[in-house]
Amino acid sequence: GKMQYTKEVFRNDPTTTRVTLLDLGANADKVVVSLVDPLMSKPDTGAEGSPQRKVSEDQLGKSFGSRLSQYWQMWVTDVIRIERFGSDCTIATNGMFKFRVQMP
Repeated sequence: GKMQYTKEVFRNDPTTTRVTLLDLGANADKVVVSLVDPLMSKPDTGAEGSPQRKVSEDQLGKSFGSRLSQYWQMWVTDVIRIERFGSDCTIATNGMFKFRVQMP
């Protein structure tokens, strides 16, 4: 099969979201899964006292607030980004694939 590395992805924290890849789909050869805590911050420059920057900005190029809108509750999972690529490394935009999300 296509699964050469790992089927389950999670951050190094026992209480985080877990994503299990079940089926990559017929037109995907490679999958990149990113998991980021939407609220975690770190110093922008690494120096003590520097302004805080969301880790998601470094990892995903986007910052997330404490919730997506005023009508939603606060985050209960990590932000999940899944990218699929064909054997020629082009983006696989069509076709079904399956994955499971486990939340703390």
